[in-house]
Amino acid sequence: MAGSTVSSIQTADLIVGIDVGGTKKGFHLASLKPGEFQIRDIRHCQSVVDVCTWVRTLVAESTQTTKLLLAIDCPPRSQLTGEKTRLSERQLHRQGFRVQWTRRTTHAPAEWMDNGQRLWEALSKLPDTYAIETFPTVATRHLCDSNVQLPLRLLAQHAGRREWKDFMDAAICADVGDRYLRGRANCVGVDPDTAELDELGPIWF
Repeated sequence: MAGSTVSSIQTADLIVGIDVGGTKKGFHLASLKPGEFQIRDIRHCQSVVDVCTWVRTLVAESTQTTKLLLAIDCPPRSQLTGEKTRLSERQLHRQGFRVQWTRRTTHAPAEWMDNGQRLWEALSKLPDTYAIETFPTVATRHLCDSNVQLPLRLLAQHAGRREWKDFMDAAICADVGDRYLRGRANCVGVDPDTAELDELGPIWF
């Protein structure tokens, strides 16, 4: 998995959707096998190390070599080096979505994005692992066409109902990953008029 570059992966054995929070909130994950349309498991991981450990566990439980697609609700970098705001975020803002802007190096990064960057960097070291950036808020407009289900029994192991929304976002991220593999996902991050490309790569939904 290379930094901010969206992979050209066409197949995967497992998808993991990841909702990213700051160091206090941590990460919420949902695993999905392509074509099964039912979330297999959910997990709350407090740290980047915990996420990598769980991902390795998923691979170890497989009886074959597992190629993972990670659909992450966070930019691959927490700061921009260019002078402009991020193209993908400008495009989504013009469509009426509330955007948490990625800041330039002249300003301190958002803490949750910093945490997310550490996640991207750690996951990039895992073999057969690929990632795309997602935005669950935008992806919700495709839910009426989604066949992916989140069994309520999976929520029973997480008594704190405040977390349920984060697991829902993780499941939506996994759904985007499935749509991506089937060639049905949409993205922003390319300006058709100027051919400008987003500095951090496209956002898929």
